[in-house]
Amino acid sequence: MNGASGDMGKSVSAIVVESGRVLLTWRDSDGERRLTLPGGPACPGESPEDTLARYVKAQTGLDVRAMTLAGFHFGLKSWNAAFNCQLLGGTLNADSQYMSVDEALRRKDLGELTRLMLAGHERALEKDEIFEMKNAGSLYL
Repeated sequence: MNGASGDMGKSVSAIVVESGRVLLTWRDSDGERRLTLPGGPACPGESPEDTLARYVKAQTGLDVRAMTLAGFHFGLKSWNAAFNCQLLGGTLNADSQYMSVDEALRRKDLGELTRLMLAGHERALEKDEIFEMKNAGSLYL
């Protein structure tokens, strides 16, 4: 999706874990094919949950629901929120696959934001720091 139809500064990523393996999808970025978490930029007025469900379905063929906030990465003009997701159904397409977080982090073709989000997710799991998202909040800088 390009900037004309979505806001490239506000994006979401899905962390879908089944049997200890995380869902990744192949995406072309800067002329290179990279493994990334499924997700993408939001359309104006679209909720993060709706954006996430739309991208995961389009990129992987799977239906998911956002459950908890897993990570938040931000820069001066953009942010990405990663959500732990529950798998609801669907059929995995050929451009997507499950692999262990350790295996994914060892790959050279893993996207950088995906690397950051997975490393943070792994640390949180080790420390049991995943939390239920009961209320929304704001961060003001």
